[in-house]
Amino acid sequence: MTEPEPHKASTENALDALPETAREIAEAIGFAAMLELVDRAGGAKVKVPKRPTEKSELVRFVPLDLVRKLSEHFGGGVLEIPNLRNLKKREERARVLGDLTAGKITVNQAALALGLTSRRIFSLKKDAQAGDSGQMSLFTALSEDS
Repeated sequence: MTEPEPHKASTENALDALPETAREIAEAIGFAAMLELVDRAGGAKVKVPKRPTEKSELVRFVPLDLVRKLSEHFGGGVLEIPNLRNLKKREERARVLGDLTAGKITVNQAALALGLTSRRIFSLKKDAQAGDSGQMSLFTALSEDS
């Protein structure tokens, strides 16, 4: 049995965490292109033409070939481009808190990176040390500070 490719597995895990519309867009144009579209137009509603041209609104955000792919899935409708800022914020928090528990950064560095107080970071670190596994519950940490 072959092992899954690391990049493919991480992309699939990332897709699972996305809202349904983002997953549908990623299926139509690919994960990297979906991220580019979200970065450029997240939160906006855009018309998806049935027959895209260079004058199509979506061409401001992604190349025409990708607009054509979006048209195959969403053509004739209005697409609300998801805003993934909160997801990106949670990913950053998970990364920073992981670095903290691994000893790669200090409490003060984590506080500055996350925009939290060092007191809150100490609390998160203490909670992690009191846990059975010795790992921080990132879900708890993220949901309390969001």
